Amino acid sequence: NEKNEGIAFSRNRGIDAARGKFLCFLSADDMWRQNYLEEMVKLTTLGFPVNSFFYSNYFLVNENNVVIGKTDFPKIDNYPNFLITVTEQAKMNTMFVNYSSIFAPTDLWRDNRFEFNFGEDLFHLLRCTLIKKLPFIFHNGHLILYRLHNNNTTSKNFSKIAENNKKIFERINELAGRQIF
Repeated sequence: NEKNEGIAFSRNRGIDAARGKFLCFLSADDMWRQNYLEEMVKLTTLGFPVNSFFYSNYFLVNENNVVIGKTDFPKIDNYPNFLITVTEQAKMNTMFVNYSSIFAPTDLWRDNRFEFNFGEDLFHLLRCTLIKKLPFIFHNGHLILYRLHNNNTTSKNFSKIAENNKKIFERINELAGRQIF
């Protein structure tokens, strides 16, 4: 972009420009492990619904790319439990799905574009799960290196997360036509 239009605009522009069968995003400060694409493509061959988003666990790394932790999310065995987990996490102003790990058919992204320039990933996750009932398929591997540092958008805006999430929740309630949050 010639000027900074924000992350939702940029991701949507990437969606518009995509020509491949699948599309995934990688935040500037995160990294995929060497086998990320191979593992995600494998998931698409295992008989899951065509319109699925795929995601994985991830390692937490510091500014020097040294692993300082990892996520070990349990496999959520059914969709109602996934919805409960997503909703509970959102209410705690947290989110377990890292959007640098999301892999999905390009057409699915085109049908589910981004809104909001902060919390765009949370809104996307909530709209796709609570409103559109789209599946999110979990890969238990640690396929992402999520860099923790004081200059990333989340860290810089940490004090604004709860306030921003209220706006996201209001929009989700509006789309649902009922009170979810």
